[in-house]
Amino acid sequence: MSEASVATKVAGETGSAKTYDAVVIGAGVAGLYQVYRLREMGMSVLGIEAGSGVGGTWYWNRYPGARFDSEAEIYQYWFDEAMFKNWQPTERFPAQPETERWLNYVADRTDLRKHYSFGTRVTAAHYDEAGQQWRVETDRGDTVTARFLICCTGMLSAPLSNIFEGQESFKGQIFHTARWPKERVEFVGKRVGVVGTGATGIQVIQTIAPQVGHMKVFLRTPQYIIPMRNPKYTPADWAQQGKRFSEIRDRVQGTFSGFE
Repeated sequence: MSEASVATKVAGETGSAKTYDAVVIGAGVAGLYQVYRLREMGMSVLGIEAGSGVGGTWYWNRYPGARFDSEAEIYQYWFDEAMFKNWQPTERFPAQPETERWLNYVADRTDLRKHYSFGTRVTAAHYDEAGQQWRVETDRGDTVTARFLICCTGMLSAPLSNIFEGQESFKGQIFHTARWPKERVEFVGKRVGVVGTGATGIQVIQTIAPQVGHMKVFLRTPQYIIPMRNPKYTPADWAQQGKRFSEIRDRVQGTFSGFE
């Protein structure tokens, strides 16, 4: 686990398994925060992430039109005021590429990458009642033990695939929004079918519709949609938000959901 080399230096050994205080699965918004907090508590921690980099949802969901639906000044960490002020969002509701860059900025500023093993999946996790520790196995053949196992895998992390009869014999291209390729997908002049009109489906449809030759949307339930008011943020705009850091933080943390 070369990318977790620093973490392993502070970890002990139990037989052939490396030992940590905690193992965190996932490098999304929650996973990064857990690794940061555990480290600040003085614990040895290993993060395990299937992707090649940080971002979680914002690493995997890079489909056309992907955009967050909460304001940039609300979707934040609150443990570092300077980190908040030094980031510069370009608009109220940033698109996926910008949100992914923001999480990379957070990981770099807090030096979290060194605690992660990227490109790694957990294949098994068993709790030893007698030893009061977790034994975690990965697809790289590594085994680690830890007192705490924290799963920051997201509530929608496993996409549904191969759910339509005859799908395997389809001669065209099939894409799932939760596993969108990093390479550009060409839609110009193509016949495209979109299945589903949740928030993701709506984003995809409105983004690629002007490009395609023909589109058919398959939906179960029509959605109610209103225009998104998404002004650009200048450095002066964000400086004003920075002055309100304590106010915004206290208001957000005083709500039931953690949002404004």
